[in-house]
Amino acid sequence: MKKSVFILSSVLGLSLALSACSDPKKASEANFKKAIQAALDSDNEAKFCFTEGRFPETENPYNKDRNNILQVLEKEGLLSSSMVEQKGFFGGEAKQIKQYDLAEAGKKFVLDNQFCVGKLEVIKVTNFTEPSDGLGQTVSQAVYSYTIKDLPNWTKDPTLQEVYPDSFGKLAKGEELEKKMNLVLTNNGWQGHIRRGGF
Repeated sequence: MKKSVFILSSVLGLSLALSACSDPKKASEANFKKAIQAALDSDNEAKFCFTEGRFPETENPYNKDRNNILQVLEKEGLLSSSMVEQKGFFGGEAKQIKQYDLAEAGKKFVLDNQFCVGKLEVIKVTNFTEPSDGLGQTVSQAVYSYTIKDLPNWTKDPTLQEVYPDSFGKLAKGEELEKKMNLVLTNNGWQGHIRRGGF
């Protein structure tokens, strides 16, 4: 009889433990990781957008980094270029300047006027704030590490790694990237909140 009671107690204890672990409303690394990835996967937010994709665009002699980016994209066949005449300022002499336009191969990478690639994949939640009340909601902020999967080979160009040392540069070194995200507790569990214009 004692053995049966012990087994029953063990089963109940294990059941309660598993129930607690699977509680979607619990503030935990597992729940936050799931919520962050779900938020990134929604509405194409899982794409990594790194530069503007508004064209046509002429070279800017005062923006070396931007010109370098355009040259890489042209080299990879994502942009095409031609020489156009640009009028001089205040009646100055007109001159020929390079103008870039989006090539057919580059169109698949443009989303909301930005060049976007790959897929953001959460690796782990490194820490989070204790849930607290914020304007009538239970909120927390999590710091998470991530990588970018399925990157096209041209993103490994040394020029892009130099212009973007905190993204393409780190990935080339096998390093993880890091960001923060705010989370809100709902009736269905935690939900990641992405701010437009950055997350």
